[in-house]
Amino acid sequence: MKQPKHECTCGNNGDEDCHCFEIDQQMVSKYLNVLRHSGITNMYGAGPYIQETFGVTKYDAQRFLIHWMKNFTETDPNSAQLPV
Repeated sequence: MKQPKHECTCGNNGDEDCHCFEIDQQMVSKYLNVLRHSGITNMYGAGPYIQETFGVTKYDAQRFLIHWMKNFTETDPNSAQLPV
């Protein structure tokens, strides 16, 4: 049996299809800034968007979202503005 390359949270057991180790908070935070500016959803409902976009579990999506909410500021330099 092949050993996983890392502790997998996406269900692919760390094999070639696994992408959970590539996702970091900065990447998700940038996505959440764009999502917020788009007005598509209230940010309390952003968890499913994170799950679908990044292929992470509900738990990991909530963890990313809570971290973003705790650290959010209007003047965040990582905030991506959508073109007007």
